[in-house]
Amino acid sequence: MLSITGAVIVAASFMAAPQDTAKHSQRLPAVDTTALPPAAAAAISQAYEAARRRPDDAATVGRLGMVLHAWEEWDRAAEAYGLARSLAPGDHRWWHFAGLLETRQGRHVEALPLFEQAAALSPADLPVRLRLAEARLEGGDLDGSERLLVELTRQPLTAAAAEYGLGRVALARGNPDVALRHFEAAVARFPDFGAAHYGRALAYRRLGRDSEAAEALERQRQCLPCWPVSGDTLAQSLAALREDAGAVLKRGIALAREGQDRQAVEAHERALALDPALGQARVNLITLYGRMGEWARAEAEYREALRIGTNIAEAHANYAQVLFAARRAAEAVPVFRKALEANPADAQALNGLGLALETSGDPSGASAAYRQAVVHAPDFRQARFNYARTLVASGRLEEAIGELERLRLPEDAEAPRYRFALSAALVRAGKVERGRAEAAAALDLARKFGQSELAASIERDLALLR
Repeated sequence: MLSITGAVIVAASFMAAPQDTAKHSQRLPAVDTTALPPAAAAAISQAYEAARRRPDDAATVGRLGMVLHAWEEWDRAAEAYGLARSLAPGDHRWWHFAGLLETRQGRHVEALPLFEQAAALSPADLPVRLRLAEARLEGGDLDGSERLLVELTRQPLTAAAAEYGLGRVALARGNPDVALRHFEAAVARFPDFGAAHYGRALAYRRLGRDSEAAEALERQRQCLPCWPVSGDTLAQSLAALREDAGAVLKRGIALAREGQDRQAVEAHERALALDPALGQARVNLITLYGRMGEWARAEAEYREALRIGTNIAEAHANYAQVLFAARRAAEAVPVFRKALEANPADAQALNGLGLALETSGDPSGASAAYRQAVVHAPDFRQARFNYARTLVASGRLEEAIGELERLRLPEDAEAPRYRFALSAALVRAGKVERGRAEAAAALDLARKFGQSELAASIERDLALLR
């Protein structure tokens, strides 16, 4: 049995194999594990030993490719995928994985025929069709990419990413106005879509709308890696092959984004067990425990983060949010201030401070905090809305209307309540006709996004304005 810390694995060295087995065995990639971390060496050695025993089994050889792929042994992974395809040319998985491997290395031209074949073998697989559209776009085939993307906008699973792709196609053709419509459609379906916000910024800039471009860039910075779920289970299975602390933490973060808090906690705790010094895991757990209402555990992680001395600003900010969620607003205020001492431009912390001050009975302090949040993050819509609320409460209606008008776009699921608030401010300022028009627009949007309770409230207000 090969040791998991083995120095060099060379397929051709196993001379005792039967003749037909040896033929495939000699085609297995030679892998040197001496310079790899122990976890990588163990995983690759185990997968290689299985492939050596069954070199004519495509699934076993393909799994070797997946393990090599997951541990970023790119060239050897490509060799294993190639052998798996030769053993089972009708299995779309090995074409798909090989395409993902080429894409990961930025080799989109090489990825294109692989995704073409994967899509031909599995035409109902939406994720591979999306990958194919992206590969065509990267390769300059705008028409071919567009045809696929238009089809994919009709599927809920791929609609946001497909709209983003169509925006890129339009930009490549020099049509920024068309691109902007597609990017806006993408963020309407997935508001935190960082790449689509960047696309909006590019389109705005080409249209000469620099202030809106700056706001879109700020929105992108709030969630740089955020991407809508693609349903690509094959790509997800690659991530699951690694069990080192960093990889487990990434899975935990992805689970948290999908709202699977219990599973996210388990992944973060496992990451910490593997590497107790992983500060990001600890500060994330503050938030996760808070979301689950486990206040004592959130506080324990906060205290431990302070003791270790890593990610201090984020630890303060996350725990302050937990205190506010636990209805301990007065206690949250000084913790928010500690976070802001370390990072005065943290718009999320400023907005949280505003909420805590408002709840604690300090409306002027809250308004100032919201205003600072807007200064540092002009595209932070919730902070701008909160600031507008305080302006209305203090009778500064014209200023409030100006702030609320900036929230009219994009027309996403948040827009109905912003438009409704704008209509109310307009009516209070004596601009009844404009208020009625905004209320009608808010009603249409509420119905569009299935917000029945809000729609009923708007209908009642509209009845009073007739």
